[in-house]
Amino acid sequence: YILIYWFIYRKKGSFSFISKTLLCGIVVVISGIRCNFGSDFYSYYRQYNYISDQILAFGGVQRFIENNIQVGYPYLMHIVRKINSSPYAIFWACSIIIYPSMFHWIDKKTTNKTYSVALFFLLGIFDITNNILKQSIALCLLLYAFDYLIDNKYIHFLILSIFAVLFHVSALAIIVAMVIAHFVNL
Repeated sequence: YILIYWFIYRKKGSFSFISKTLLCGIVVVISGIRCNFGSDFYSYYRQYNYISDQILAFGGVQRFIENNIQVGYPYLMHIVRKINSSPYAIFWACSIIIYPSMFHWIDKKTTNKTYSVALFFLLGIFDITNNILKQSIALCLLLYAFDYLIDNKYIHFLILSIFAVLFHVSALAIIVAMVIAHFVNL
């Protein structure tokens, strides 16, 4: 990954559109075509291919949602299954959501993009995001929500924060930390 990045990295301190698209595309493809990669792969595979069938067969998505706060992922599974019936389509969909968001954030918010991308791979963040899909989607939503909080656009922040919680309830802890950090000068 790092060699690919070094090869397509053109301008000091910024990504060109082509290099950013190429790097992100390679990462999306690698993540999308994975099979049995990571400790949670089979769990997500099973949820998408078997549990979502059961949800649809026994009362639909609405009944499932009534008993679960984290409804973002079941809705995403439902939407993806309507678009593509491949048993691996959910991994492609999650990759398309997660990695463009993360690389956009790196490009927008870091001063040394070379080290940021290198750390993304060397510290195992790429591997981790392949294991924790729901949390990774929630994180991506919170990255955008954070921008709105900084810009004092609280309604946008609240909407994205709610969507993040719908994907994973652990986003509540991050939301609280972001709000405290924004309003309290430590």
